[in-house]
Amino acid sequence: MKSLISIFLTLISYQSLLSQELCFGKNGEIFTVTEVMPKSTPELILIDDLLNSNFSIDDCEITDGDKVIIQFKLNCEGEDFDYIIQTFKRDTIDCGINEFLQSQLTWTVATQREKPVDFSGTLVFEIKNSKFSLLSSPLLGINNKRKK
Repeated sequence: MKSLISIFLTLISYQSLLSQELCFGKNGEIFTVTEVMPKSTPELILIDDLLNSNFSIDDCEITDGDKVIIQFKLNCEGEDFDYIIQTFKRDTIDCGINEFLQSQLTWTVATQREKPVDFSGTLVFEIKNSKFSLLSSPLLGINNKRKK
């Protein structure tokens, strides 16, 4: 019986490690702008290079001129999850970008009034010459433009 309880507790601990969720629940406040914005490693200005070296726009069924929106959530512990990849023209794109970004990016926490908070981020890309090009994100700074 002890071993069964031990296995059960181990499974619960393991499952809680895998399940990322918002710190303040579904009804808690999710910020899109904070006093201290979260930062990624590698830096977001390098994200289009990462995408271009690992994905073909043909694999993702997107074409030149498309705008691609990537939305995601960060909890108050800096864990990223719920990546949604869309274009302005159609619904969700599922070609592995979400899993790739979640495995490649690590985040600092967003803070408001010196306390860690849940955060929702957005990145907007344009496809130019068959490549991802990051256009804007509040995460890049006040003017929402990529720094060159």
